[in-house]
Order: sequence, then C-alpha cells, then structure tokens
Amino acid sequence: MHRRSRWMILILCSGMLLLPSCRRTSPTNEEKDKTRIELEILYKKNQLCYAIANSEEDTSLYSFNPAGQPIFDQDGQAVTAWALSPGMVVSLEYDGYILETFPCQFSDVSEVRITGSESNNVDFLASQISEMLPSSQDAAHTHWAVSFDGEAFLNSREKRALKMILEDRFEGATVTVEADKEDVTPMGNIVISVHDKTDTSVSLSIRVEPGTGHVNSLEKNITASLQDGTWTI
Repeated sequence: MHRRSRWMILILCSGMLLLPSCRRTSPTNEEKDKTRIELEILYKKNQLCYAIANSEEDTSLYSFNPAGQPIFDQDGQAVTAWALSPGMVVSLEYDGYILETFPCQFSDVSEVRITGSESNNVDFLASQISEMLPSSQDAAHTHWAVSFDGEAFLNSREKRALKMILEDRFEGATVTVEADKEDVTPMGNIVISVHDKTDTSVSLSIRVEPGTGHVNSLEKNITASLQDGTWTI
C-alpha cells in the first residue's frame, strides 16, 4: 500500500510540473505586426481619400477611409479626417493586407500621419475640366479622350487617377487618358497644353471639343500659382 501511495504522489507531482509548460505553448493574442506605406492624396470625395504610393515602382491607385481612425498632423497633434486634403503626403498604418479591388483598398487602417505635401495637380486639373462641363449630362454616355501637349504636368500614375476622377464626376462617361488613337473612337476630346511651368507657377490651356451634335468647342487659358501645395488662379 505504501509503495502504491508513493507512486500516486509521484504521478500527481509530475502532472503539476507539466501544467505550466502547456500554458506557455498555447496560442496567445499578441498584436499583429503593422505595415506602413507612404501615400500622396490625389483626390478626396467626402471623407474617402484616393492616393498613390510615393514609390514610383508601385503603380497602384489606392483608396482609404480615415474616418474614426487616429490622425496626426506634422506636429503630432490629433486632427480629424476633414484636415486631409489633396496634395498631402501621409504615412498610413494598416495590417499588411490589401484588397485587390480598383482602386486597391487597405483591409484595416489603424493610423494616419501627415508627413508633408506635394502639389495638388490631379485635383486641380479635374476641377478645371469639370467647371467647363458643369453638368453631368454634358458627359453622360460619352467617350472622352484626354491628351496632353507641351511640358509634363502629370506622371503616368496621376493620369490614371485623373481618368478615375473624371469618370466619377461624370456618371456614365468613359474616359481615356493618353491612349493610342487607334484604340479608341472618342466622341469628345479634352486637350491640355502646359507651358511656362516653374516650381511655383504654370500656364495651362484647356480645350474641350464635345464632338458632332454637341455644343461648340470650349477653351480657357489659366495662369496658376502654387501656394502651400495648392494651385490657385
């Protein structure tokens, strides 16, 4: 009996020693690693931001909704989503997953920090074109071809964003930007001529040719200056 009791005590002690090691190997709820990406905001609709990555190798167009997330300015002060505007450069923190939509979407944004600013070229051009065609009916069910002449004003990623913005503003319209003429049969043309561009000023000529059966061609000449990242006339 004494021998059996000693064996029982040894078995119980061994079981107690094993319990802590089981707890250490069980899954934990540690916070997942976060990923950061530097973005330039090109366009903002309500609180939804459309942006491109600062890296030229990344040709994707992104969108994110900062509402309800921590947002900080360049001084580290908390601000609201309304403080974000086209031309701002932000550092966005997310969980590392990107949804393969168009534009691409971040699955879980956890923080946005304003780190700098660029010029709001895309938003500025889109606004100028929209003012020349103020009614969505002017562009509905129409194929527009946008082309550039003169000095460079938008890079290839910004041109993709311009296409998306114009199609968003003119519901039902199809827009191509710098496409081969053999590939499209546009019903209207938008020609943007850029000249005398400096770091703080630019001269633009925008000509809108609606095509057969529409109003006469429209044209306006603009001289704009850059102040705090924003083009103003």
